[in-house]
Amino acid sequence: KSKLKETNMAKREHWGSRIGFILAASGSAVGIGNIWKYPHMAGQNGGAAFTLVYLACILIVGLSIVIAEFVIGRKTQLSPVGAFEKLAPGTNWKGVGLLGVASAFVILSFYGVVGGWIIRYGYLAMMGGFSSLQPGIEVSFPQNTVIDSHESFTVTKYESLNNAQNVFQFSGDMVSVEESIMAKDTAHNLVSLDSLSIIVKDITYSQSKEGKIVGYEKIDFFNSSNSSVDLSDIVLKSNSDAAHKEFKSFHTSTWNPIFWQILFMALCVWVIVNGVKGGIEKWSKIMMPLIVVLLAVLAVRGMTLAGGMKGISFLFNPRFEDLTASAIVLALGHSFFTVSLGMGTMITYGSYLDRKQNLLNSALWVIALDTAIAMLAGIAIFTTVFALGANPAEGPGLIFVVLPSVFPQLAAGTLWGTLFFVLLFMAALTSAISILEVVTAYFIDQKGWSRKKATIQFGAVITVVGIFCSFSLGGGINITEFLGISFFDAVDYLSSKYMLPLGGMFTAVFVLKKWRVPNFFNELKNGLEIINLSEGTVKVLFEVLILFLLSIAAGVVAFIIFNEIYSKIVGVALIG
Repeated sequence: KSKLKETNMAKREHWGSRIGFILAASGSAVGIGNIWKYPHMAGQNGGAAFTLVYLACILIVGLSIVIAEFVIGRKTQLSPVGAFEKLAPGTNWKGVGLLGVASAFVILSFYGVVGGWIIRYGYLAMMGGFSSLQPGIEVSFPQNTVIDSHESFTVTKYESLNNAQNVFQFSGDMVSVEESIMAKDTAHNLVSLDSLSIIVKDITYSQSKEGKIVGYEKIDFFNSSNSSVDLSDIVLKSNSDAAHKEFKSFHTSTWNPIFWQILFMALCVWVIVNGVKGGIEKWSKIMMPLIVVLLAVLAVRGMTLAGGMKGISFLFNPRFEDLTASAIVLALGHSFFTVSLGMGTMITYGSYLDRKQNLLNSALWVIALDTAIAMLAGIAIFTTVFALGANPAEGPGLIFVVLPSVFPQLAAGTLWGTLFFVLLFMAALTSAISILEVVTAYFIDQKGWSRKKATIQFGAVITVVGIFCSFSLGGGINITEFLGISFFDAVDYLSSKYMLPLGGMFTAVFVLKKWRVPNFFNELKNGLEIINLSEGTVKVLFEVLILFLLSIAAGVVAFIIFNEIYSKIVGVALIG
């Protein structure tokens, strides 16, 4: 086996350029979570106050483990399992590498499903399919609008000539004759008319000369309850749940999402088969700049919309009163997960580096790009969402429910919707290829397989597992039904709450307790352009700093794991 590893190291591929490596590593970190998760968390937990805490966390926790993974990979020139085995031969530390490979396998199985959803929605946007998902008419009622028991009221597109009682004007246009009408309550939740005891009594349509229905003339409603209904804070909206229905119908169907999942995974396999330079680096150099450009274009467009600057305020105004202990735990957790730590991606990418690469500088660039893109995504999304009055608190629902209903309301909405899902696809693909590379590199390094064989065979196996993830959402097969959750949610929970944190924590502990900081530092200093780094006070200060940062990172991640386990046993988290 040792001869096999020596042979693999001798012919190991390397990155073609420094910028290629930085863009590929940044692409691994920049995934779909960056597009919705950070902006959502920042907006809901103190805006700029949350961002300041997050930046401190990512510089302490995220940066230190990114550097640790880079150093381990470059030192050994091997993927995670071989790397830990080489640095700690004859021990169980290679189990940390195996955990990383297993994490990559599990994560890509459901990540590929979501990647397929993104491609499908990109296609839908390009074909103008979002137009049927936009909200239709809307009617707001004046204060003290009370409809008595068994009384009717009417909404019409015409202004009432004599302020007739119980006649109200609507704005907007009908989208479809099949559209539903719902009510938005004081908490901005959509509720059915039935819950308010209001029924649609009659609809009079506007028609063209050819007899084609082109809109509403008026809609008559009736209060069927035995008590009055106060409509003062209620807004009636038609077609408001169309985007939700469309997404539910799609992702819970049996075969449709699987087609798009297979397409996404096939693209991942194709990139990885072409190697480090010809596949990963080549496409990262193309996609990462495009992601930044497209996000910048969408951000500028959002800021030019009337009311768009409210989104900037939502994201970046410091609200320290909203910065709770729970928010700080969120910042800690996201600072770890956002840069793809714990599954060996950065070890694997680091193994394709030569000794001349400045790892500290590269890690800082990765952190900076990851954070900048997350913030840019927040500007692009929330300026648009606020300008058009959509709900900013939707979390992941922003991507597949809110935004598809928002884009058609913009001028050239088909273009903006298509651009958004194109950039989202590229963000998903740059992350997915880094995850698949972890699995591929293991079989190349440890088993001596060819890149083509390892990629195709395990790309196919991961796809099959992903199919069962998709089936569990509505396809009729859910192998974790006995746990009360879908298989999709089960593997997501297992990997994000336990596998990744354990991998990151053990990596930090490995450097501190097994490999030791002086050996770690001797590898890190290769490529650093600092005078007399190997001697005297500077060396001591660097080693103390590394010890301090990695100790904090290990402790923070250990707390996150313990907090999650505690919440499952006791029923409430210590913090959060």
